[in-house]
Formats: sequence, C-alpha cells, structure tokens
Amino acid sequence: MNIWEWIDKLTKGLQKLDSRITVIESVLFDDKINPDTPKPQHIGKIIDVSEWQGVIDWPSVIADDVTLSIIRVQHGSDHQDLKYMENLQQCISAGGKYAVYAYFAATSTSDAQQEARDFYNRTQQVVAGKQQPIFYAIDVESIEMSGDVTQMRAGVEAYMSQLNALGVPDNKIVLYIANHLYDKFNLNVARPGAIWIPSYGQNDGTLANSLKPTHPYDLHQFTSKGSVKGISGNVDMSAEPSEKFKELIFSA
Repeated sequence: MNIWEWIDKLTKGLQKLDSRITVIESVLFDDKINPDTPKPQHIGKIIDVSEWQGVIDWPSVIADDVTLSIIRVQHGSDHQDLKYMENLQQCISAGGKYAVYAYFAATSTSDAQQEARDFYNRTQQVVAGKQQPIFYAIDVESIEMSGDVTQMRAGVEAYMSQLNALGVPDNKIVLYIANHLYDKFNLNVARPGAIWIPSYGQNDGTLANSLKPTHPYDLHQFTSKGSVKGISGNVDMSAEPSEKFKELIFSA
C-alpha cells in the first residue's frame, strides 16, 4: 500500500467515525429522540380567590387551564374566610395545585405571631394528611402595627419566624406587597421564597393593558377583573412568574 492509498483509507475511516459521533450526539441531546430531555413546563392561569367569589365550580376552574389557585384563609386572626374550607377541599379534590394566603392585620409582633399560628392551624385543619399548599402567602397591603409603618418590617419578620417554628421554611413563604407602599414597608424581601406584587393599570382583565410593578417581583397580579370558567364574576389574576416562582409551582 502506497502513501496515497493509506491516506485515502484513513480519510474514509475518519468519515465513518464522524458519522457515528453525530448519531450518538443526536440520541443524547435531541429531545425528539431522548425522552429524558427536560421539556418546558406549561404555565397557565394563576388566580387568587376568597369568599368574594362565592360558590366555585372547581372542576371547571381547573379545566380552564388554571395552573395555580391561591386561596384566602383569613383576614387577620379575627376573620376566617367564609369559603376557605370549601375552597381548599374542592380544589384538592379536583386535582388542582394550590397555595394559601392571609391578610396581614397585626397590631404588634405578638399579634403577628398569633395571626401566623391561626393561619397555619386553620389551613392544617382542612389539609392535614392531604396535599399540602405550595406556599403560604402573607398579604401586606395596608399600614397595620397600630398605624406605625416603621414597625411593619418587625411585624412581618415575627409572622414569618412563627411560620418557621410551625414547619414552614422561608422558601415556602411568599410576600404579597402593595406596590405603592413597598418602600415605606421596608420589608426584608431577600428572606421569602418569592415576591408577589399587584399593579393593574387599566384593570380591564388583560395583561397587555396592565402596568408592571415598579419594584422587583416574582409574580405580577395584573387585574382584579379576570374571568375564569367556574367562577361567576371577577377574579384576581397574576402572570409573569419568575424562574424562582416556577420552581415553587413545579417542585410541589
């Protein structure tokens, strides 16, 4: 074999090797061939509900591409949401993903701790031994703590620490913060698992005509006039979940 025959044989061998490498790469990295390749998770509608929505047809809600329902449990300690037990039970029965929220109305740090205990215990009264909420959200949208805005941070910190003591870690706590009071509240936004902020704009039920929050957020509540099958009348809707918020949804 002369040198030219040897070079030709070597070239053909390398071409065969290259084609085999291409096949191996396609199996490993082409998601059409490899079923183990992660696929993008679908995010549908995200709603929050309370007694104000009345009787909810939960199977219809879940069927209307609702990925997550955030259900109110209480307004402070004094007002237990009139529909929260029914909503939790029926959402779970319909196979829906859910979280819970409570309106912060504490007058002191000790009162905040009591609110947290009531929030957790009322939730567990319904869901103990069942599917657990994806997160516990604290709705902070008015100046409480006996009207002293400088104490809001301490109150929310006490609330979160009490939830921690009950077994809810910071990464399973979400803070819903009024956009216009965000700076005044001066909350420790680095602590919770996510920040959820309302900002409506035209408030016509569409994300396109809403205004983005003026502070960093993981979820944008864009309207109080959304529409979902199974709910008569308006419903709060949120969108634009961050990657961190998506992890909360899909890690459950």
